[in-house]
Amino acid sequence: MGEAGFSFTSPTVQAAGRKGALGRSLCTVSPDDAEAWVWLAYDQLNAAFLESLNLNNIGVVLIESSSKATRRPYHQQKLGVLLANQRHFALEIQSQGIPVLYLLSTSNYSAVLSEVSQACGSVHCFHHAERELRKDVETHLQSGALVEHEHPGWLTPQSWFLESVGAEPPFRMDAFYRKVRQQTGWMMENGKPVGGKYSYDAENRFPWKGEPDAPVAPVYETDDIDREVEALVRSHYGEHPGSVDLSAQPTSAKQIDEALQFALDCLPNFVTYEDAMSEKSRGLFHSRLATL
Repeated sequence: MGEAGFSFTSPTVQAAGRKGALGRSLCTVSPDDAEAWVWLAYDQLNAAFLESLNLNNIGVVLIESSSKATRRPYHQQKLGVLLANQRHFALEIQSQGIPVLYLLSTSNYSAVLSEVSQACGSVHCFHHAERELRKDVETHLQSGALVEHEHPGWLTPQSWFLESVGAEPPFRMDAFYRKVRQQTGWMMENGKPVGGKYSYDAENRFPWKGEPDAPVAPVYETDDIDREVEALVRSHYGEHPGSVDLSAQPTSAKQIDEALQFALDCLPNFVTYEDAMSEKSRGLFHSRLATL
């Protein structure tokens, strides 16, 4: 990839070429390595997002901001999962031939994106789910430094929620669930819910008395990227609550597939023991997919 590379001021550096597992694994890139650069936020790490764009020769911008990480006392495990997933995602899409500009910065997203846009013109992005992030980059959207696209990850439009639940509390989610099923046909037959009822909550509240056996929570193999992130979290965010252990959470595409299979294996018994609690099992038949 390009030799000239990007040039940034001191608070921001390319991860490529730096010491450590991530730096050794990333290629240095230049503005000319892509016709269009797309910034994916930490909660948008899905290559399918890129397929929704009518753009050629796409490069991806990923930003690791310590300013964001220290904005609140985020749990160390949360920081570790986010950082490790983003770093693995960078290497996964790079292996597919997509140029990746991975930036490490003590600045906020707005300041980093300002420099990126100065180097390569307008940067594409997707509408952000997090209000705080939308506010951070609002001025760039107004100036054209960022070109926003519709978020392709939602299964339902916001209008369905407003039509079924409204914009003011109390928010009754059962009305929204019914709306979704009616609009999509999920678990519906001839316009009616499968089995004749929308809710079977009364049949989901059995106590678990030890049978069937509760599954053992999955343990994931950690690699150099994971261990580097764990060390980073402990050294830079050690004052944050909790501790980090990335063997307890999936951090790569392969491990996410493993996590999904675990969830599917739990599903038959989850229905019956959805609300059960036990001192013998912390998670019982729950999916453990919440972090994804």
